[in-house]
Amino acid sequence: VRVPGDRDTEYYCKFFRTPELSRKHHIVKLEAIIEPGNEKLVHHMILYECTGIETDRITPYLNEEYTECYNEENVRKFPFCFNVIGGWAVGGESFIYPDQAGLPLGIPEVKWILLETHYDNPSLQKGIVDNSGFRITYTSKLRKHDAAMLAVGNLWYPCMFIPPKQKEYIVAGHAHPSCLRRQVPPEGIKIYSFLLHSHIIGKQMLVRHFRNGEELLPLARDLNYDFNYQNDQLVVECVYDSSKRDKVTF
Repeated sequence: VRVPGDRDTEYYCKFFRTPELSRKHHIVKLEAIIEPGNEKLVHHMILYECTGIETDRITPYLNEEYTECYNEENVRKFPFCFNVIGGWAVGGESFIYPDQAGLPLGIPEVKWILLETHYDNPSLQKGIVDNSGFRITYTSKLRKHDAAMLAVGNLWYPCMFIPPKQKEYIVAGHAHPSCLRRQVPPEGIKIYSFLLHSHIIGKQMLVRHFRNGEELLPLARDLNYDFNYQNDQLVVECVYDSSKRDKVTF
């Protein structure tokens, strides 16, 4: 991708054909490969499944190096590629699926996947070429369970807005049982990972959990969210007892 030097942010999309497989396989690892030197430029990447589309519908885009993901009104150009199957953001690492689950690959209704890459170029650097993407590891040895990603939150288009001069303004997206029942099987699901994501003025995120009218512990929360610092911080504290020593210990 030749990253534009006249815009500080851009979302680019590219289609990829899934492998020709005779039966279902499982994805067991998703690894982001960032072009060396472009770590401050590639902000996040998302992989989408394109469900039930024929090749002729996307043929005009296959010969292009990339295409913009949204039109001038910020509407998605490819709404048929909506199921998220993986993501990476600044500070992220490789994602390895638990031993008992894998993400299905090679199913007949999904022949194409879409890679969306967000480039953040506030200094308007010119002449940058990027070759970042994902390395996907998959196996024919199926795990016990199929994995999937459930995206919840507030739809940003066409009616999400934050008024000015607000220190803390809450926008809540409700996943009502009548909606969840369409995606979650009757026996329920096992949640093993979360990815919280907001944009520049986002400062906190909380995934609240209710059951039969009673609020349970939050599923996930980040009370110090920073758009440009989306990773964990580790502090190792070592406590020593030198009360019986008369000299400095190096």
